[in-house]
Amino acid sequence: MEQTGMCVWKEYSPGENRENAAWLWWSGGNIVVKNPDQEIRRKMWLIAQSLEAEVQGEEGEYYGRDGESIVTPAKAILPPEPSMPSDPKRPWWKFW
Repeated sequence: MEQTGMCVWKEYSPGENRENAAWLWWSGGNIVVKNPDQEIRRKMWLIAQSLEAEVQGEEGEYYGRDGESIVTPAKAILPPEPSMPSDPKRPWWKFW
């Protein structure tokens, strides 16, 4: 089977999907694998390192070098920066 952006990892050991090959697709700037097990996620992490990228699942979770989900700190929610400096002579509730 040939398809642009597709590659096969032939050294994949028979894992959860009981095949001796893992199919990976390059699409829209992402490497996509259907139902990756821990061994495939480890391989994806190695590929991501060379691309300065991360391995992320469908639910937004990230994976580390061992193929296990890693906890990432929640991004801090910061208040928006004011677009104009406040005028000490103008009350805060006046917009004009």
